[in-house]
Amino acid sequence: AELGSYEEAIEAFEVGRSALQAQSAMTSLAAAELLGRLGAAYLAQGQFDDALRELSAARVTIDMGRFEPEEAAVEAARVLSALGSVHAGLGDLETAMESLSEARQGLSAAGLLFNSIEGAELHEKLGEVRLEAGELESAYKDFNLALDTLRAVGQFSPERAAALHSKRGHCKLQEEEFEEALEDFGKAHRILKEADVLGPLGAEVFANIAIAYARQGNLEEAVAGFTVAKQILEELESLETPLGARVLQNLGIALSESGETLKANEHLEVARRILEMEQGEEEQR
Repeated sequence: AELGSYEEAIEAFEVGRSALQAQSAMTSLAAAELLGRLGAAYLAQGQFDDALRELSAARVTIDMGRFEPEEAAVEAARVLSALGSVHAGLGDLETAMESLSEARQGLSAAGLLFNSIEGAELHEKLGEVRLEAGELESAYKDFNLALDTLRAVGQFSPERAAALHSKRGHCKLQEEEFEEALEDFGKAHRILKEADVLGPLGAEVFANIAIAYARQGNLEEAVAGFTVAKQILEELESLETPLGARVLQNLGIALSESGETLKANEHLEVARRILEMEQGEEEQR
């Protein structure tokens, strides 16, 4: 979603809160849902303090309410999952994992952990946090659980499946198990190609394949992979993005190590300009 749409959502949620307050209904499940979505909108904008405030209020409302167990479990999982993202965004990975683990326990108690979208999202999010924390084996298992759960609920979209295979590949890449990493990245590419939905994720997958080859010392394949990633982003008119900057930077490094200094410098300079532009836009927000 665009930044403006989140701002509009926040305004709408604030109007909704005022209406519930006027009805003395701030202890209802509807209030918890509204606070949770308001917190999620703040989270999407990177306003972590505001998100933490609203999500914490939503959690208190759920904990103190007398709701149907299944309804409460699903909403609590959403809130705790978002809280996990907030803590991860603030760099507190331990607390993030605690929130996400608590959410999984709640869904498990309600019998929804392995047969709901919320369960799949929790597996994936916990895997992302564990990957960031360096808990690679556990992260890999979480991504597997997410894939299995999506299959079970019939929500196995090509983009989602490819993204999870790519994340599994990241785990293996960091463990320096390059052949297994390439297997997962290759699977992600095949899924996207068969569905004809390469998009930015396709560029990221090719960049990951290139990184795996680069770490094996296969510079020719690395340059080829980064070049394809660059071409995809150019076709999407998305080269001037953080992902585009990373692709150009890595392509420049691979070209430099291959002895193509002039081409390398050209790509590195473009990457530098994109990063400076992104930084300037970030400072204006």
